[in-house]
Amino acid sequence: MDPISITGLVITIADVVSNLYDYSSAVKDSKDDIRKLTQEVFALKGALEHISTTTREYLSDKDHGDSDRDQQNDGMLKLARETLTNIQKRLVQPKSKIEKAKQALRWPFTKIEVENYIAAVERCKTWFIMVSMNETAERTSEIYNGVQQLAALIHEDIIARKTNVMKEETYEVIKWLAPVRSDEAHAEILQHRVPGTGRWFFDETFGEWFIEPTAEKPILWVTGKSGSGKTTLFSSIVQEFQVQCDEFEDDHCAFHYCSMDNAASQKPVNIFGSILAQAAEAKPELVDIIKPFQKPGASLIAQNMMTIQELTGLLEKALGLFKRFSVLIDALNETPHQRVILTTLLKLCTAYPGLKVIVTCTSDPVADKESRSRISLRQMRMADVNADIQAYVRYRLDTETNYQALSDTIRHEVENIMSLGANGMFRWAQLCMDHLAILRTGRDIRKALREMPTTLNETYVRLLQGIPLSDRAFAREALMWLCFSLRPLNLLELGEAVVLQEDDQDLDADCRLGNDEAILQICQGLVDYKRERKEVTLAHDSIRSFLTSGWIKTSEAAYFALNPIESHRTILRKCITYLSFKPFAAGRAPNLKSVWIFAYPLLPYVTQLWPIHSENFTLNTQDEDLILSFFDTKRHRNGGCFDSWVQFLLGQPESGKVEQTEPLYYAASYDMVPIVKLLLKRDPNIKIDAPGGRYGSTPLFIACYRGNIDSAKLLVEAGANCDAGDESGWSCREMAMEQGLHELVELMPKVNHKRQDGL
Repeated sequence: MDPISITGLVITIADVVSNLYDYSSAVKDSKDDIRKLTQEVFALKGALEHISTTTREYLSDKDHGDSDRDQQNDGMLKLARETLTNIQKRLVQPKSKIEKAKQALRWPFTKIEVENYIAAVERCKTWFIMVSMNETAERTSEIYNGVQQLAALIHEDIIARKTNVMKEETYEVIKWLAPVRSDEAHAEILQHRVPGTGRWFFDETFGEWFIEPTAEKPILWVTGKSGSGKTTLFSSIVQEFQVQCDEFEDDHCAFHYCSMDNAASQKPVNIFGSILAQAAEAKPELVDIIKPFQKPGASLIAQNMMTIQELTGLLEKALGLFKRFSVLIDALNETPHQRVILTTLLKLCTAYPGLKVIVTCTSDPVADKESRSRISLRQMRMADVNADIQAYVRYRLDTETNYQALSDTIRHEVENIMSLGANGMFRWAQLCMDHLAILRTGRDIRKALREMPTTLNETYVRLLQGIPLSDRAFAREALMWLCFSLRPLNLLELGEAVVLQEDDQDLDADCRLGNDEAILQICQGLVDYKRERKEVTLAHDSIRSFLTSGWIKTSEAAYFALNPIESHRTILRKCITYLSFKPFAAGRAPNLKSVWIFAYPLLPYVTQLWPIHSENFTLNTQDEDLILSFFDTKRHRNGGCFDSWVQFLLGQPESGKVEQTEPLYYAASYDMVPIVKLLLKRDPNIKIDAPGGRYGSTPLFIACYRGNIDSAKLLVEAGANCDAGDESGWSCREMAMEQGLHELVELMPKVNHKRQDGL
């Protein structure tokens, strides 16, 4: 045995023990495992130090001549080294304070893993003790074989763990890249699709576009009216592309559904993150390229924290791994970022000639002449849609129990009237068929056909007029929240929202609905309830279009007309009202969120999303006063309602840090741009560089760290100290450079120069 090798092992043990000591100070739940492992490692150290001395004597004996024992000794040293190295790798900690801030110190071993490592160290220790005592070759060989078996077991465990870690890392990267799962939306839409519909899309015109080898017009832009069945058609396109891609190994398609019901689905970073995630699922080697781009972030709406430029660069690399790649995006009219998305798609098409893109929208693209020249437009023809509607009506007549008893004459009448009266409006046909399905006799159906509304708008008016007068206020509130909520609401949240009034100080059983499902009954035909997730959404996006149209204002359903700006304003005010309830005035308290979440079901929504509603309109003086009044409760005992809100937002108590942190810090951290503007505008004496949070960061520092460039710009322009730092030792300027906020870095010296000139 080489004394130098033994000395190296002793040094490794010292490092392992040092890391174990760090974990024992920080980890509460695994102290017994840490103690046992530390004891065995110390014992091995003692055995190695003892044998180091005897080895020198052993080597000085030129006649020792036992080559088998030498091989076993070297093998045991190797096993001990591998065991200690594996333990050390698992115990490795981040070196910089920045990295430590990103990663909490957690015990990295399971109970079984600890037992295996303790057994391996103990047997190595026993071996070296017996060697030093000159035990028999038979006994030491027995121990050696036992350790070899244990080492093989640990090696298998390490391989299995690495495989599991890789799978887990891949899952986490995919989940981070694509917080909105396109496959879930696709599966739901396919449930309502009638087999055989949409085949007209794959005609000769489509075939010529798809096989076109040049990238002259790589984007196919499909337009159709709201309610004409675009999303159902899109699901058919996705399904067809998936079948085609399954036949060719290097072909792949990725798709995304935009939805007005979910603000996260509308964000460009999530749209392209979803596309990249699907590419990574097909080519797992992409995960290692993506991982370095993962950034910490705090966002009120779920999103990855990458920039469009970063995503574009990664997508260009990803596309190079495929012979042909297709990107399919539904409902670009349901995102306010159409121009950014189209520009990015065109850039990707230029970089990768094998890319084909299909998008659906209610209108033609908003683009310059050059961009439009690269887009092939296709309108959903009424004749094609009507043929699908006829197939849809026939399918329901053939498969639904309520229609089975109808005579052939009535069935023929239903099919003819639905097909001729639809005028390309799938949604109209669906609503009419839903209504006919509940009627008891063929005579009733024939009468209903004669009285059927002739347009989709008239159909919605009839549904709204059918709501009892006593329920109309509830219905209007429900429709307002469902039209303008920023994510789907569950049934309990919606039930709470519809009874909430701006002057409420609390809600009790007398204020709440006796039956939450009453809303589903009141708004029948207008809302959709996903029972497995308990989520309520509008039954169709055309309802939102109808309620916000000019047409409804002069109709018999004018009471239900909604104004987007005023609706967002109302929801914002009601969110602040909810967060200002008397029970929350007690301020900071341990386990605050877990205590109140059951009593106040709307709390998760209002906590996360009230600032986002403020981005959808210009705050007036009344709105500003309401928000500032809420923020002023921080001066109350235990931080009042404001600190309660912050604890709800953080999802953890941390009452000491919350107490020391000003509102501007949280507004900058979560990129609440209108709120940052408001605080800077209304308080000329604001402490713009007041430290806060876990590490004593200034608002500008945390904005830079999170990559919140808009909030950071406002702070720099307002005179924030660009060279202030926090406990990490980094300055705001350095952090902005580290995060690649080059535009902000360029702004910093300009603003500093202005300040020096007294401007």
